[in-house]
Amino acid sequence: MSGNEILDPNKLVKKIRRIYNRATIKWFGGKADDALEQIKQGEDILKSFPGVLSKEIIQYNCRLLQLKVAISVFIGNLSLSFKCANDILKIAEEINDGMSLSCAMQAFGMYYWISGDLDQALKYFDQFIEIGQDFTINTVDVVWLAVGLQDAVSVAVAKGNLERAKEYFDQLEKLYEQKKNKKVFHQYYLRAKATLLKSSTRFRDRVLAEDILKEILENEQIHASIKFLSLIDLCELLLNELRMTNDINIVNEIKFLINKIEHIAQNINSNCYLIEAFVLQGKIALITFEIKEARRFLIQAQKIAERNGYNKLALDISSLHEEMIEQLEIWDYLKEINAPVSRRMELAHLSEDINNIIRSRIANTTYVSDKRVSVYKERKMCLVCKGVIEGFNNYICPKCDSTYCEKCAQALIEIENMCWSCESPIDKSKPPKPFKREEEIEVEISEKPQKKPKTDKKTSKK
Repeated sequence: MSGNEILDPNKLVKKIRRIYNRATIKWFGGKADDALEQIKQGEDILKSFPGVLSKEIIQYNCRLLQLKVAISVFIGNLSLSFKCANDILKIAEEINDGMSLSCAMQAFGMYYWISGDLDQALKYFDQFIEIGQDFTINTVDVVWLAVGLQDAVSVAVAKGNLERAKEYFDQLEKLYEQKKNKKVFHQYYLRAKATLLKSSTRFRDRVLAEDILKEILENEQIHASIKFLSLIDLCELLLNELRMTNDINIVNEIKFLINKIEHIAQNINSNCYLIEAFVLQGKIALITFEIKEARRFLIQAQKIAERNGYNKLALDISSLHEEMIEQLEIWDYLKEINAPVSRRMELAHLSEDINNIIRSRIANTTYVSDKRVSVYKERKMCLVCKGVIEGFNNYICPKCDSTYCEKCAQALIEIENMCWSCESPIDKSKPPKPFKREEEIEVEISEKPQKKPKTDKKTSKK
């Protein structure tokens, strides 16, 4: 931007509008880092402007911050999202602007929702919806209103207040039907409808919810966050079906969905959601008695948490891993008697309410590092913790070329001394230690009748 352009408020408005639109498109496509770079570019331009910013420019600044809140909430950086929400509120109060105030209310609603304070979230969403009704001329503002109504439906359902959720949905449906360009709002309308149907106790409604979620996921143009949440919702429905039918074939469907969740989490650099994807994969592996796979998924989740400074989360996963080791005899017994899937799910703490579990973990996670991990670039990545390997602090398997960071390679040497890809020794001076031999989990079945292991509440840490 030239010196003359930066002094021209009209050109500045156009420039900031273009940056905001580009950031929105990047975020829409699931490129969080690129979107944040666009936002930073806009912030830098506004800071360097020597004159007094016009009201329109300030409003676009609030929109940039609002988008920043949405992204930071989704990647698990709650401290940044709260700071940005406060910045918007301060600006709105200084210029006494309703549109900016509506941005602040929605930003706080998003923050409190992911933080687990559902009452506060609904309080702010209500204020946003009330104020936002006056700013529905601009398509951008109408889309934000649709997003807020959809989020309000989800929060009300999470609280168990279905009547209130229906009221929010009715407002969204009315907004949807009034607009000619329904394609813009279609994904938010469908997502809210599926959320309501999924909360129903009627089998017919839950089947309809599953169909709608599959319809959403068939659309390649949907927002990354909508796709992500729809995948989790579909997982929850399938887990419930698995519990009720005992049809182990459903597990393959769930694994396929979790792989997609992992892919999106990596693409948007959301370490919190990537950790949860690996924990979920570990639990799914447990119920099919793939103990070695379950253990490896939990190790990956723990190493990613440690690498990114999520110390409490790393300890929680470590405890889950230790509990699994302590219950190996029980898992062998359940495999021997081909126990119902519902019993296995109970022992694995595999709840269908994945959304609330994830929000609860993120709410209790302190965001320490602002360092971002680029997954899909031509850089060396650790197979375990998915981190970028800098310099020569790495181990490359001579047999299959799999790459590990120094810390993960050392951890694997101590645990099993085997490459996860080809299972050749990492440290050739030491023998490999396959999991089953190392932990002695192959229980010898004696000729005498074997007593059923105790599997009461005392055995399983809840």
